[in-house]
Amino acid sequence: IGGAAATQSAGGVAYYSALAYQRLGVPVAVLTKVAPADSQWCLEELQASAIHTVVCPTPATTRFENHYVENARGARHQQAAAIAAPFAADDLDGISGRCIHLGPLTAEDMPEPVVTAARLKFDWLVLDIQGYLRTVQGTEVIATGGTGLTGILAAVDILKASQSEAARM
Repeated sequence: IGGAAATQSAGGVAYYSALAYQRLGVPVAVLTKVAPADSQWCLEELQASAIHTVVCPTPATTRFENHYVENARGARHQQAAAIAAPFAADDLDGISGRCIHLGPLTAEDMPEPVVTAARLKFDWLVLDIQGYLRTVQGTEVIATGGTGLTGILAAVDILKASQSEAARM
């Protein structure tokens, strides 16, 4: 925001939902892709909160740069500084439970076979649609309409979408 110092913080669906579930007393684990160089600062709060984390290998951690427009009520321009390797179905081998909350950060982050594997493994599948409704071209994060989601949406028990995301679907 106009002249404000840049800050770096951990975030994303897995991060924020895990902290919320844990604070509500729900047993939770996080399956994530974090590069070794970023693991300490990215996972510090989760681990301090006694949230079990399973880190899958990736050469880069997905990092977004958000540039907020002053006096524009939350309007932002978003760029991708780095993108992690996509999840694979066998990444789910490291976790168990009754419910899984998937939170892809980009449309490429979680291919349909991952969602299918999760559907077979867990009783409940929750999906935050946000990542499927944006793609990265170069470093630009571009909002999309989320094409090709029929199979993914068919596997979902609970879908989380903001009003603007629902309008783009």
